[in-house]
Amino acid sequence: MKTLYMKSTYLFMVFAMILGFTLTGCSDDNSGDPSTSVEFPELKEFTCNAGETKDLSFTAGADWALSSNAGWCKFKNGEFTESTISGKAGAQTIQVVVTNAGQNFEKDDIAELTLKMGNSSQVICKITRPHKIPVDIVITDEEGNVYDAENPIIIKGSAPLSLVETVITVETDFEVGLPEYPDWVAVNAKGNGVYALSFKDDNKSGISNKYSFGTEKGYTLTFAVQYNKDLVEIEVPVGYEGLKADYLSVDPSFTSVHWVSKDGKTISANGGVSGTESDVYEEKLSTTITTRNDDYEVIKIEQIGDFMDYPGMDPAFYPNDFNFNADMSWINVQKDGENLSLSFAENSSDTDIRAAIIMAFPRDVYEAIKDDLKGNILEDAGGYYDIATKYTRNIVANVVQEYKLPEAPVVSFAGYIESNGTLISFEEVTANGAGEAYLDKFYEQTEYGTDNVYTASVEKKLLSYGAMYLEVKNYEEGMSCELPKSDILTFTTENKDGKFYIKVSGNAADVTEQFDCIITKDGSPVSVCLISFF
Repeated sequence: MKTLYMKSTYLFMVFAMILGFTLTGCSDDNSGDPSTSVEFPELKEFTCNAGETKDLSFTAGADWALSSNAGWCKFKNGEFTESTISGKAGAQTIQVVVTNAGQNFEKDDIAELTLKMGNSSQVICKITRPHKIPVDIVITDEEGNVYDAENPIIIKGSAPLSLVETVITVETDFEVGLPEYPDWVAVNAKGNGVYALSFKDDNKSGISNKYSFGTEKGYTLTFAVQYNKDLVEIEVPVGYEGLKADYLSVDPSFTSVHWVSKDGKTISANGGVSGTESDVYEEKLSTTITTRNDDYEVIKIEQIGDFMDYPGMDPAFYPNDFNFNADMSWINVQKDGENLSLSFAENSSDTDIRAAIIMAFPRDVYEAIKDDLKGNILEDAGGYYDIATKYTRNIVANVVQEYKLPEAPVVSFAGYIESNGTLISFEEVTANGAGEAYLDKFYEQTEYGTDNVYTASVEKKLLSYGAMYLEVKNYEEGMSCELPKSDILTFTTENKDGKFYIKVSGNAADVTEQFDCIITKDGSPVSVCLISFF
């Protein structure tokens, strides 16, 4: 019996050891159980309105599944929304979509989002969806068309001195406000939910009044209504149609006749009086066109008319017809956005001038008139046709190109009376009532061999105030001045500030004769001034 007991004890000990190894092995296999080793993220709570989405971020220590207990709260998964979504361990960002399904007017709704990892689960987020507020807001234009998220408000374009407003009406049973809007929008609240909106030029956003844009910039108008303790806000996208469609300005414009040299290299404009100073441009005329989106069309129109060019006078061109189908390739147009330049080819003719009007039109205006440019642009001016008054602002340049090389500058005169060391022009002396002094072109035949003749008629008493000065304009090297001789008056020449003058001084009280001052070049008269006193 003793032997049997010892064997039983031995067998029991062996069995216990085997069982111990078995239990130890099971304990090692369960060391990765999420119920004992995985940490859940802290609970998050936030509010989300119907129609909005929120990002939910968390880190999962194991494969996971996230579920929502509310049908109105789902997860975005590609093109679909689902009540359950799953993934692998690691950092996660899930888009939560809140809809208006089952939304009521009485109470807020709460959705719980439960995260499951392994055999454990825990609520990691609570989302509150506010209750529906019984406020109806409808925003319309003057024709009753509704503005909303799909139908943005487009601010109409104005122009300088021509304000255009976009009038909208907010229909609601409650008092409405417009607390938020872009700083390029000017708001004029007219009462009863009516607002007049326009573009604000002096905005800080750097938005130009020229360029149109839609909703891509993300601008909105926020309308607000107070309902009990709730503030109801509605956002409507807003865009801008750009500068008024028919507006265009040219700065500078060259509407007076600008003379282009035969070689096309020099363009000048003068005041129409021989010898007056001119604005001179080299190579091209440059200007700035202001219109919507810098979108404009340039047209070139041939001018047909009479050219007059007489010695001693500025040439003149008088148009009496226009050709809209002529070859105008001699005028080169360069456009770079708002910047426009015109250059001119050489005139190969030795006998004919050529003339043109260059005009610019906003895109919408051009599209409306392009099928009959002549009929739309010209108007009857009483026996002849001219550019219609409403389109004169569209003229960029009025040019006439000469057929011959420029002649030497024509000598002319300007008259002054000296007073306390200052030269006062004849015109100013006469206007001030100090006395009368006149300088005129003389068109009658003379014996001097030139028709470039002037007359200076001066009241005698003016010489008692100071000497008379005659500026000889365009006096150049190779010229000489023949002065008259007198026993009463003194005639001399003088250079002052780079200008050449004939100076007449003395007492003219007893003067009765006429004095001739002759400017010659290479021995031939080029200009004469006949001086008399009265």
